[in-house]
Amino acid sequence: MGLETFGDLKHKMNNVLGVVIPQGINGDQARKLMLEDFGIEIGTSFGPLHGKVWRIGTMGYNARKDCVMTTLQRAGVGA
Repeated sequence: MGLETFGDLKHKMNNVLGVVIPQGINGDQARKLMLEDFGIEIGTSFGPLHGKVWRIGTMGYNARKDCVMTTLQRAGVGA
């Protein structure tokens, strides 16, 4: 899918990453499919960024390397 990070990585948080929703992708539909098919929940953004940026969290259980790698694989990163 070729996801692009959102914002300046100098100011990134350790527990959430903003990624630009690729052009031509229905962000809400993709989030729904990730949850229904793989049990992976991806957050949306609010205000002017709604529909443009996803928030992918890496907190608690989801901070484990296998969870992060599964999320990236299912999202098509590196495919």
